[in-house]
Amino acid sequence: MNIVIIGGGQQAHALLGIFASRGQEVSMLTRKAQEINERLGANGQIVVSTPYGEDLHAKPVRVTDNPAEVIPQADMIFITNPANDRPRVLAQIANLISEDKVVQLCAIPGWGAFDWMVDYHIGRRSNVYAWGIKDTPVMASHLVPGQSVSILGFKKELFYAISNPTHIKVELARKALEKLFYQPASRAEHYIELSACAGNPIEHLPILYSLVGPYSQWDGRPFAERLSFYEDLTELAAYLIKKCDEEQQAILAALKEVYRSDFPFALPLHEDIVKIYGRQITNPRTLYSTFRTNPAYAGIKIPMLTCEGGFEVNRRHRIFTEDVPYGMDFFLEAARRLNVHTPMLAEIRDWAYEYCGGFEDNITRYFPSGWPQRSMALVR
Repeated sequence: MNIVIIGGGQQAHALLGIFASRGQEVSMLTRKAQEINERLGANGQIVVSTPYGEDLHAKPVRVTDNPAEVIPQADMIFITNPANDRPRVLAQIANLISEDKVVQLCAIPGWGAFDWMVDYHIGRRSNVYAWGIKDTPVMASHLVPGQSVSILGFKKELFYAISNPTHIKVELARKALEKLFYQPASRAEHYIELSACAGNPIEHLPILYSLVGPYSQWDGRPFAERLSFYEDLTELAAYLIKKCDEEQQAILAALKEVYRSDFPFALPLHEDIVKIYGRQITNPRTLYSTFRTNPAYAGIKIPMLTCEGGFEVNRRHRIFTEDVPYGMDFFLEAARRLNVHTPMLAEIRDWAYEYCGGFEDNITRYFPSGWPQRSMALVR
């Protein structure tokens, strides 16, 4: 199978190692192609370390920033770019995807209304099967582009959804997952479940709000060191995450009524993390203890930049540019249309817009006309 991974970050490098170890031909399409190629070295391999002490040695077929060199041959395309970068990616590859065979187009992670985005930029081409995986299959860190990356932990199970599913699409996606990944996988009935279950925005942004927002103890001066997301988690941050989680669950409850579905993967955040990581978590008693004792989260740093006197939060990192306009804005637009009250999500979203000085684009343009009323009519 000819696979193209779009993106050059930690997840892209980790997936390269996993897929190559399973005998697949894998290329990378990334704006970091020159840097990666320069670092590949004589053997052309990237080392992917795993938590089990085993190293995967992956040799990409090609690393390029030119989509015309890899997209026309692709059987599967995995997009790992942030949701806010996917409009650019989809517009760039739309006319290069083969029309002579089935091409599977998968987003990792699959939230951010990827299904609606594909319809908007590529259309419902009969040979393009769009689907997404709910969360990243692994927690990856310590990236040295073109050289190495570390897998900190594997998700115990994968959850995925298919845009406009048919029997053939379901079977192809199932077989691809079995061939490429180590974990078992289960399918959501409706793609909307993936977008509405996005975990990053309701984890990352409350933590940052508690750190530098109006209720924090921050004095406005640079931080003396780079802080960790989860090892430095405070009880205030855990409380804010819990409130956002409750509001997300209220949105999901309304969506269940619209789609007449149980949304079995739409679990409260604490329960979801315990289900994903299982016995890897030392103390799963509370959300706070679960975050702080999950080894898969160990060492994950809050994105910061060096500045005079120390470090400051990076306001242009994907943790803002993706999680706010393509995460929080999804929740709030869905809540508005579903008449669900979400004051904490709105408070944190509004703070993030002010803190970052706004964003170039957001997800609302991808909401279909007449949603959710039209969806209610189709389901019924």
